[in-house]
Amino acid sequence: MKNVRRPTGLALGLLLTISGLTAGAGEAVLAAGPAGADACASNPANAINATPAGQTFAASGCYNISGDFTITASNITISGGVWNISGGMTVKGSSDTITGATLNVNTNWGNVSPFYSSQLLITGRKNSLINDVVTVPNGMLIKGVSTTLDGGSYTDPTVSPAVGPRHGASYKPIILVRDTDKASISNLTVTGAGTGIYNKTVVGEAGIKLETSDSDRIINVTTTNTPGDGLELVVDAPKHNVGVTRLFVDGLTVTGAGRHGVTLAEVGTPPGYAGTPYAASYQSTLNYINVVSCGLWAINFQSDIFSQGSGNVTMNNVTIADGNQGISVQELVTGPITINNLNGSGRIYDNSLKHLAPQPPITINGGTWALPANDRDLWKAGIETLGGVLVIQNMTLKRQPSANGLVPPDYAAWASLVGDPTNPTQTGGVLKIISSTVVDPSGSYADANSTCGSSDPVYSGNSTYAPCVAPIN
Repeated sequence: MKNVRRPTGLALGLLLTISGLTAGAGEAVLAAGPAGADACASNPANAINATPAGQTFAASGCYNISGDFTITASNITISGGVWNISGGMTVKGSSDTITGATLNVNTNWGNVSPFYSSQLLITGRKNSLINDVVTVPNGMLIKGVSTTLDGGSYTDPTVSPAVGPRHGASYKPIILVRDTDKASISNLTVTGAGTGIYNKTVVGEAGIKLETSDSDRIINVTTTNTPGDGLELVVDAPKHNVGVTRLFVDGLTVTGAGRHGVTLAEVGTPPGYAGTPYAASYQSTLNYINVVSCGLWAINFQSDIFSQGSGNVTMNNVTIADGNQGISVQELVTGPITINNLNGSGRIYDNSLKHLAPQPPITINGGTWALPANDRDLWKAGIETLGGVLVIQNMTLKRQPSANGLVPPDYAAWASLVGDPTNPTQTGGVLKIISSTVVDPSGSYADANSTCGSSDPVYSGNSTYAPCVAPIN
């Protein structure tokens, strides 16, 4: 039996008509309106929200919505259609699905306030967007538990500050997951309007940003030209003191990020659990991370909040293309950080602060890494530790070609430095290079804090420049 629900709310100016399409059981058809200069129907929200649970709306054309578009009904499906929404869009219902639709949210960009009314906002539980084409000039905010984004594209075509009251920086991420659990983001692209060049005024516009969120999944995602990071993982401070926990990533490619490829600011071990048997239960795992290009560090562990940091984080199969700065670990490390099978080039910099006794190690295990040669204005070692315990093992270390033609390299391949003796949290770095192959010419240096596996046969006369020599002046 056909189940075609006639839209209501004509007194509010709704121009919906029932098309000649045949609707199946449990399905209503939203028509595109009469042909002409404006072939789009107006706001169908009343019809959608008045429907019983289980209804499917087959959208056959386009819909112009003046102001905000809010869905309050639960357990419904909207299939297809082009939705031009001048204000924001909010999904408040639960277990709703929007599939195969084109959502142009906030087409009246710049003239809509307050802040939330100009975003795509998901607040209900277990809602899904499947294979949609989404344009969000002021970003998308997910606050509902178990939200799913699967397939499609999410684009912010502008680099513009938010309208109305702020929450934090004025430039909003394209997709922001805040204060919720079990978000799943997979098989999609995230695209910004950035240039791939670092500009500190717009770094708030990450591709995907997670704030104080637990058990999220990011699978097979590509970010391109995001003004900020490709992926940013932080605590929602000062509201919370726990950041991102139990995150699972399996496939992320970052191209043209304006700041870092991936920032892990507060990930893994929460404050108060560091060094306890419970710390490992907050483990986060990131697999198959590919940073093609970014403005600064490809992988950046850095918290700007005192007593916060990251720990119990494992990254597997990380690739960093030439031309990026490499990997940086700064400030606190609250548990072990392990990177398995690292391939690429750049610097590896550890300036983590002493927080626990013993200091949790940062371990890079396996892969081939090319250190910078001598193309810097200021002296910096290719691998440098000032305040943490850095372990390099089972790797092949070599140099990038020198752009200025100097052979051998004219600054250090690695160094372990004293750090700041006046700062009790920075007591000097410990560098261990174990069972690794150094490819000539290395130009390598290390000080007394370093152990370079001198008993390992791999170091027996394999380099013109001894792997360990006198401390650097």
